[in-house]
Amino acid sequence: MASGAIASARPLPKSEALIVAFQKLVREALA
Repeated sequence: MASGAIASARPLPKSEALIVAFQKLVREALA
């Protein structure tokens, strides 16, 4: 969904870590 837009805009390593945490949360929600 929004993961594509977030992945396309990753200016800082901090936001990349935030994306990883978000993906982990999504996996837990789907699991």
